[in-house]
Amino acid sequence: MVMIGAAMQHRLLTAAIRHLGPGGDALVEQIAQETFGQPLPHLTHAQMAELLGVIEQRAPERLGQDVSRALATDLEQLQRDADATFSGRLIRAVHTYVGPAAEPLLRVICAGIGCELETASPRQVPALAAAIATHTAALFGTETAAALGSAVRDAAHTELVDLRPRILVLARQHIGEGGEEVLRRICRERLEVGFDDLDSTAIGMLARAVDESGLLLIGRARVAAFCAAARLAVANPVQSLQQRILERATRAFGPAGSDIVRETCAAEGMPFDAIDEEHLSWIAEVLHAGVASLLGAKGATDFAARLRSLSADREARRP
Repeated sequence: MVMIGAAMQHRLLTAAIRHLGPGGDALVEQIAQETFGQPLPHLTHAQMAELLGVIEQRAPERLGQDVSRALATDLEQLQRDADATFSGRLIRAVHTYVGPAAEPLLRVICAGIGCELETASPRQVPALAAAIATHTAALFGTETAAALGSAVRDAAHTELVDLRPRILVLARQHIGEGGEEVLRRICRERLEVGFDDLDSTAIGMLARAVDESGLLLIGRARVAAFCAAARLAVANPVQSLQQRILERATRAFGPAGSDIVRETCAAEGMPFDAIDEEHLSWIAEVLHAGVASLLGAKGATDFAARLRSLSADREARRP
């Protein structure tokens, strides 16, 4: 049986890093060792389908645990950052209506609900909005008081709108290309709200939901993306090279040439669709032995030489 070559191994591990994260290559190599008792480069093409099947079963939980915790940690930090700047946003929002009186007014309102302006958070917006509307109605009239309550609510909402793109960037960084959909699904299934409808308390709630329920969901998303890419990497349809091999076989054997090449490869454990440049010497050797009875010793030698020359032809065509 033919072991996978360096080119295929490189494609697999590159796909692992891209879709599973920085440690994805090590995870694939670890699962290969656990499953077959030998390192990845020693596996055969026939074992690739089984390897990917095992990865689909085992990798989501291993991968999802680390990824979900890391994403939740970043979301928690984003919530802390948002809370730290909330007082400044409140002051700017209220300043539009009452000018320099904004800060002292907000300090009075915050004291009334049992907090300090510097430690007020978006989670206290309903209480703050109601308190400021009630407190200022006699001073500024009901219309301005209502506008002040809306300004407080908008201060939190505007920040959340501004943070949503950052949240989605974090999702893509940690989960991969399907990160946005995974995050939206967690919102629907765990928070029972659409991502675009999250309120001002959402970042911390989302962090907890990711940490508690995102493990397998996140792992499955990343592993599915990897396995799709890996299956393409295993097949590696280098069509121009493979087509030229079949063309030379057809010239040598007639219409049966394609079947002869494919069946010879399959008998040696190498799918023809996985043939790459690094396999040219190998395929020339096995076909030389297999077609000697059809072409004779000299004909088989000439045919093998024509296959080997494909490597030189491709090298000459490179810029």
